[in-house]
Amino acid sequence: MNLDALAIDVNQTVKVSILNPKTRQPIRDADGNEAYIELVSLDSPEVVAVRKAATNKRLKARGRATMTADEMEAELAETFVAATKSWNLIALDGTPLKVDLNVATARVVYTDPRFSWIREQVSEALDDRATFL
Repeated sequence: MNLDALAIDVNQTVKVSILNPKTRQPIRDADGNEAYIELVSLDSPEVVAVRKAATNKRLKARGRATMTADEMEAELAETFVAATKSWNLIALDGTPLKVDLNVATARVVYTDPRFSWIREQVSEALDDRATFL
């Protein structure tokens, strides 16, 4: 019996279109290029490592009664940062944005309340395993 027929490629990336929060249509520039964030699955080794590190940190801090909401949100943001492999960001008015992808800028996108609509779309894509099939 070969279980490989059930396996999915956890390292495969998928470009998730960024939808305008008002119209729910893909954001495009004047040339028709779509805004997107390219993601790897939550099951990829690098994302699993980030999630395990957060869990280990919590387990070591067992003396504390609870984890704060801010700490939980920060952990989730770090998971999204690890899952983000590339992006093409376009302003709501269709202006292409030249924003380099690095840990610092990705962290801003996933933590700044002004961009929560993007974070929500990334969360939805990552939470649906079918996105990566």
